[in-house]
Amino acid sequence: MQLSAISFLESDFPYYNQLSPKGKRKFLRRLKRILNTKDFIGRDGLVITHYIRYYIASAWVALTYGLKEYITQEYTQVHVFPDTFYSEQVQAYVKGLTTGKGIIFLSWHDFVEDYKVANNLNVGLHELTHAILISAAFKSNFDDHFSDYYRKFFANTKDDFIDLQLGNPSYLRKYGGANMVEFLSVCVECFFERPAELKEKMPVLYYNLCILFIQNPVNTLNDYKVDDVIVYEIRSSYLDHGIPDEVLDTFANPTTTKIIQKILPVVIFVSLIIFFATMNPIFLMPVFAGLFFMFFHAKQYEDWG
Repeated sequence: MQLSAISFLESDFPYYNQLSPKGKRKFLRRLKRILNTKDFIGRDGLVITHYIRYYIASAWVALTYGLKEYITQEYTQVHVFPDTFYSEQVQAYVKGLTTGKGIIFLSWHDFVEDYKVANNLNVGLHELTHAILISAAFKSNFDDHFSDYYRKFFANTKDDFIDLQLGNPSYLRKYGGANMVEFLSVCVECFFERPAELKEKMPVLYYNLCILFIQNPVNTLNDYKVDDVIVYEIRSSYLDHGIPDEVLDTFANPTTTKIIQKILPVVIFVSLIIFFATMNPIFLMPVFAGLFFMFFHAKQYEDWG
C-alpha cells in the first residue's frame, strides 16, 4: 500500500505534529507544491520511494515555513545517494553538496541519521539553506523578505562569525567559520535542532534567525510564529541585536488588536439584531466598520500558503 504524506508526517516528522490544524493544512499545501516542482533522482542504485520524497520535501517546507515564497525555481533537482559519495568538485567524499547550477546532492543515510538525533548536525537543512541563500543572493525570484534581510543578518552576527574564524569558544561548530555561506547553514542546524539552547546561549543570533526565516521554533504553541511575544522580548532586550524597529513593526500584533478581534464579532452581531429590530440605519455603521477592520487585518496578517 502506498505511503500517504500524512501518515509519514504523523509518524516521522515532529515539526508537523506541533502545528495547529490550520498550520498542518498550510504545511500540506506547501509539501504538495514542493513535490510537484522538484525531481528526486536516485544515484548509485538508490530507488527513490515516497518515503524519501516526503522526508526531503518536508525538510524544505519546515525550513521555509515562515516565508511567503518558498520555491527556489533554480533548484529543481535533488540527487540522492545511498551514503557518502565522492565529489569531483571538492575532490573528497561528502555527505551533501549544493551547486550553483540548480542541483542539490544528498547522502540518504546521513540525511536520515541526522534527523534521529538533535546534535546540531543536519545535512538536509544545511544543503537546503545553501540553496535558498544562493537563490536569494544571485537570483531575483526568491522571497523578497529573505532576499532583503540576509545581508542585515550577516551584519548583525558578524562577531559570532569572527569568533569561529579565530577559533574562539562558540556554541556553533567550527565549520561555520569557513565562510559566510557555511556560517548561515551551521546556524540553521542549531536553530531547528536545539532552538531553546541556541536562544539561551546566543540570543542575538537566535533573534536574527527568527526575523530572517520569519519563524520562532521555540513557539510550538502558535505554529512557530514570530508573534508579539517574541517581538516584545526582542524590543525589551538589553542586547545590541541590530534589528530595526521598522522590521519588528511588520511582525507585531499588539494585545489591543487581539482584544478587538475577539469582541468585533459580538459587536457586529448585536448591531445587526438592533438594526433589524429598529430598522435604524445608524446601527449598520458598526457593522461596516467592523467588517472593514476584519478584512484589513486579514490582509495584513494573511496566512501565506
